[in-house]
Amino acid sequence: MNEMAGYLKSPIGLIEMTANNDALISVKFISDRVYKKEMEKPVPEIIQITKSQLGDYFEKKLKKFDIPLFVQGTKFQEEVWYEVRKIGFGCTKTYSEIAKSLGSVEKIRAVGNANSQNKLLIITPCHRVIGSDGSLIGYAGELWRKKWLLEHESYMKQLNLNFM
Repeated sequence: MNEMAGYLKSPIGLIEMTANNDALISVKFISDRVYKKEMEKPVPEIIQITKSQLGDYFEKKLKKFDIPLFVQGTKFQEEVWYEVRKIGFGCTKTYSEIAKSLGSVEKIRAVGNANSQNKLLIITPCHRVIGSDGSLIGYAGELWRKKWLLEHESYMKQLNLNFM
């Protein structure tokens, strides 16, 4: 599988996207110190589509992504990520709500662990998963970005912002 990377400067930092010719593999935040020539290399169409859709998301023109995804994890991780992708724009769910939807509230820690392994930040919107008390916890892209993304989706007023 031939993987290629593409980059997007976003309001919350540089985003690296990797894909093969058929599907998006990862979306993550990286240091702004990436070699500039890397950003100019030709990229597969899937990365061009992802860049366009992410750009529209940041401009509040897009609320749901339509990108072929290459999702690889354990069966449980994939079930969690599927549930997370069902959380609508501007909505949140708690880790315990996701655990309940998967059959047992006792799976709450496993849900948190699976969410932390999400390789498709923003696309699989793990920033929409919050603590039972409304707190912002557990985001691989850093909590300040989680807060920004939720505010961007204009629903932060409903949440407890005591995360620092």
